[in-house]
Amino acid sequence: MIRVLAKSRNTGWGRALNWAWVWLLPAFILGVVALKLINDPDKLNQLLQVRFSNWAGLAFCLFLLPFNVVLEAWKWQSILKPIEYKPLQDCVKVILSGKSLNVISPLGIGDAFARYFGIATARRNQIYAALLMDRFSQLLPTLVFGAGSVFYLLAHGFVVPVNSILLTVSVAGVLFSCLGLWGWWYRADLREYAQLIMRLDTRQILKIMTLAVARYAVFSIQFLLIFWSLGADLSFTVLCLGVAWIFLIKTLVPNISVLGDLVKRQLSAVLFFSFFTLDVGLVIVASFLVWLVNIVLPALVGIPFVSQLKRSF
Repeated sequence: MIRVLAKSRNTGWGRALNWAWVWLLPAFILGVVALKLINDPDKLNQLLQVRFSNWAGLAFCLFLLPFNVVLEAWKWQSILKPIEYKPLQDCVKVILSGKSLNVISPLGIGDAFARYFGIATARRNQIYAALLMDRFSQLLPTLVFGAGSVFYLLAHGFVVPVNSILLTVSVAGVLFSCLGLWGWWYRADLREYAQLIMRLDTRQILKIMTLAVARYAVFSIQFLLIFWSLGADLSFTVLCLGVAWIFLIKTLVPNISVLGDLVKRQLSAVLFFSFFTLDVGLVIVASFLVWLVNIVLPALVGIPFVSQLKRSF
């Protein structure tokens, strides 16, 4: 429906949609980000009262932000390569606009929307396979490094909530079984959508996975730099495993909103680091700063690129 209205530029609906998409939507995204910050004055007050022991850590964390975005864009460009060549700068715009749209959409739908309209119309049936490959490439290092943090917590007295895990595994098992049956029933149709994955050779898959690990490393280094700038009195091992734990929970628990992402980061960080320090306030501030750098700033930078997606409708 959006596509039809967008093409009707000479009609009243078409002009209204054009105006809303170019001006109203970016303004709305900016307003939502501002509202989320204003409605959390405690976090802002904590941030204003922070005394950085080393400003270089915060500066270097900000310096790594473009590398974070470029690595994600490069990975997306590599995934799309079998079906479409897309310049790296265009992939960067797609990634940033997706981060902006995630502000006003749950479960990362905004990012999927931006990537869908970021490729040629004739190839959009491959977006599902491309998104699957993108998510899997980032999930694998998260699970591998996150497993180490889980075992480390278990060794330090963490009690596994068995009932909750059994319930989660049971629900996941039912969902995957239904998904498997659905896939088997429509296997002939799914082959068309899976062509992109089947056309990726070993060298391309290795490149995609290398970029995913590099992006995970940049994320981790940014978090460690924030802890360093705040003067955290924790061992390097605890900090590394704590970061891996935060990313594990962030990945496994779906986002309902961009603020939900912040809550997940803070709760998971407090849970892990409470075993090793009583200064959980520093952990909360560190999570908030990383959220500002890696979520809020890219969302703000991506606002001008959101309106450019309209050309692909």
